[in-house]
Amino acid sequence: MKHEHDNAIRKDLALEWVRANNLDADRIPEDSPLDIVYQSGQAMIRYEEYVFYADGEPVVADSDGYVRRVEKISPIITPMPETGDGAK
Repeated sequence: MKHEHDNAIRKDLALEWVRANNLDADRIPEDSPLDIVYQSGQAMIRYEEYVFYADGEPVVADSDGYVRRVEKISPIITPMPETGDGAK
């Protein structure tokens, strides 16, 4: 199925881009939006990241096992790659 294949390619490109910008893809939830924002003229990535204790254990926010998240902003080092279909 072309649609599923396209989504897989976009996901792979997004992961590469996140890593190329020195972010830990394993700490970013799959459903976290990756927004490009500008601060003082600098392009930044706004995203959510899981919160962990110093020992590496995730901070659980409630009895349902939901891992706590925090919004972060990081400078863009590497521009978003082209997907080949005109989208970024």
